[in-house]
Amino acid sequence: MWFPESMYKSNKRLPVLVWANGTVCPPVLYYEFLSEVAAAGYIVVANTELFAGDGKEQKASIDFIISEDFNPESVFYGKVDETRIGVMGHSQGGLSSVNCANDDERVKCVLSIAGNSSESCASKLEVPTFFVTGSNDFIVLSSLYVEPSFNSCKSPAVFGNIKGAIHTSISFKPTTYSKYAIKWFDIHLKNGNKEEFKKQLLGDSEWSGVKFKNF
Repeated sequence: MWFPESMYKSNKRLPVLVWANGTVCPPVLYYEFLSEVAAAGYIVVANTELFAGDGKEQKASIDFIISEDFNPESVFYGKVDETRIGVMGHSQGGLSSVNCANDDERVKCVLSIAGNSSESCASKLEVPTFFVTGSNDFIVLSSLYVEPSFNSCKSPAVFGNIKGAIHTSISFKPTTYSKYAIKWFDIHLKNGNKEEFKKQLLGDSEWSGVKFKNF
């Protein structure tokens, strides 16, 4: 669990982001990324499941954090905004996030990082989804998974390629990912500035091939 320290002294309810791991990758590998996202004003929930592709563990994590909102003994008592929930994940966790969004109407938006979702799964999405890939990712090839998923989306979607990124770059270059993850979730869970996000992403020299659909 990650959350901003200010939560202790505030009565404000915070939006929730639920994380799904890549295959056999525990949450500790994403510690810096998840910390940076949480510091922007989010409660981040990451379960320890290492084979989370079906989305069931993320759905269970949503159930868990909502139950904590009603538990007087929990640090999250009265602090969870149940109307503002997003999901995100890496690799198989990206697939999980797409599946969870398709199966749980509480999910308002998705971030899939190097996700191996299928075109058929992505085509069922009804919420905004940001598909992130890396130009040197030879484990989840963008041309086979990420870009086809974006292309099949009927919901609002964004595609972006991080130059030189390999499959695990999120673990050692977390800020490259968290910078736009935060902006993405701010748009959909905090009424953030969509046009500013688009302008910055298109103008960022670390990114290429950026595309928008219905967004």
